[in-house]
Amino acid sequence: MNKKTIITILLTLVAMVGQAQTIPTDWFKTDTITIRGRIEGFDAERFGFTSMTCYLYDVMEKDNNTLVMDINSDGTFEKSFSINYPMRLKFKSSGESKVGFSEIPFFVRPGETVDITVRLNEQGQYECYYNSGSSKDVERWLKSDLQLQKMCSRLYDFKGEFDEANNIAEQLWHDLLERIDTVSRRDNFTPMEMQLAQAEMQNQFAFSLIDYAFEYADRLMPWQQQADGSWQQIVTDSAALRPTMDVNNYRLLKRVDFDNPLLMTDQLYYFTLNRVQWARPNKETTLSGVAGIKDRLQKSYAAYQQLMGIDHLTLTAQLCIYKWMQQSYNEWKTYEKAFPLYLSSFTHPYIRQKAEQFYQREMAKTELTSPLPDGPAAT
Repeated sequence: MNKKTIITILLTLVAMVGQAQTIPTDWFKTDTITIRGRIEGFDAERFGFTSMTCYLYDVMEKDNNTLVMDINSDGTFEKSFSINYPMRLKFKSSGESKVGFSEIPFFVRPGETVDITVRLNEQGQYECYYNSGSSKDVERWLKSDLQLQKMCSRLYDFKGEFDEANNIAEQLWHDLLERIDTVSRRDNFTPMEMQLAQAEMQNQFAFSLIDYAFEYADRLMPWQQQADGSWQQIVTDSAALRPTMDVNNYRLLKRVDFDNPLLMTDQLYYFTLNRVQWARPNKETTLSGVAGIKDRLQKSYAAYQQLMGIDHLTLTAQLCIYKWMQQSYNEWKTYEKAFPLYLSSFTHPYIRQKAEQFYQREMAKTELTSPLPDGPAAT
């Protein structure tokens, strides 16, 4: 079987997996997870650390979170926290490891407890063994060294022009597919592990292409300090900057299934979402009054559909608008009709639910900080 045939089969497989994915009804929910287990033979002095850190990038939340998990003297550990959808996360050693072991990766769904034992394998290296939870079901994917982000670096680190960048992106797409095919065959991936690997690949690819465009633009728009001490980006070559606004230069994004909720399992998705949200073809518009918000939303709808090559607001596009809503709350909160405009963007029931919860929570804060009316004190 020649290389062209293999690539055609892989492209077909990606499309089939994207269409055939079955997501449990409770995939999206807010619930507590617990990570617990033991590092066999743990000794703080010999290992070089007594705690591990996890950076939680949950796109449903306005702010990120840094979690610290202490390792007890007997090597046991346990940490509970809340998430809004399934994620692949990792706890990394807070200090420099002296034994070659530095992280505990895991995959978890809201409401689960994942039990992990860290011990020496036959090669004398510390390895994670999953005793319960979704991590046990996708252990091969968690342990497989796909190196997708490393492969993508040749695109997001590229310093040349768009035409050549798209040639690199085309070749990268095929290389990523071949890499997943090779590793999945070697490690006997289950169908779910294959879906997760392909979602990871698409997420990494989307981030890399748009991030390349960001870096390209930043080189043409350096920050300069003004006379009043403020900093402003100055366009040094408007003609060279024009390709960043041409949606055709992002045409390979059409291969990414931005409706696939499995994209969200990868922690990089938070940064991909940021890149899509701020992509230069999606021109910013004013937020002055309800008319300004309505104008921004309508232009964003069209821009996201063009960027993703699809005729509806994908899950990712709705999440971009959800982030707009969160980030600009202080600018639109005084306009009575603003929130219904945002809410009308969300056809995904979970995003709609989280938007309503965000609005109610923020409004409650406003009410608590509002000055009390004049009058007799309550008794």
